[in-house]
Amino acid sequence: MATEDTKRFMAKYRSSHEFRKGHRERNKKYKQRIRLETLSLLGELKCCKCDFDNYLALHIDHIYGGGHQERKRYPSVLQQKKLIEANPQNYQILCANCNAIKRVINKEVIKQSKYDD
Repeated sequence: MATEDTKRFMAKYRSSHEFRKGHRERNKKYKQRIRLETLSLLGELKCCKCDFDNYLALHIDHIYGGGHQERKRYPSVLQQKKLIEANPQNYQILCANCNAIKRVINKEVIKQSKYDD
């Protein structure tokens, strides 16, 4: 069991800038790795509509919609990866542009602007 001095030291260390910065970097790399693994589950790393292949702008699209509710229900990238592993036929890879076009065509916009007619 940790002593009180050790507990105080660890609490101070965890609140330090160096710890938080390191934690953010590790978390960012972890999420990037899981995202690439998840994208690769769906086939080639390119848009299925226009063949755009820069993975930084590739999105995982829910073919039948409902992605917003799914992300709210399963916020963890690892949970989302497991869902895609279980049902890869429900997802496709789209570039940001094709995904935005699909959302407009299918009226999948989550929140309407107060300025829209």
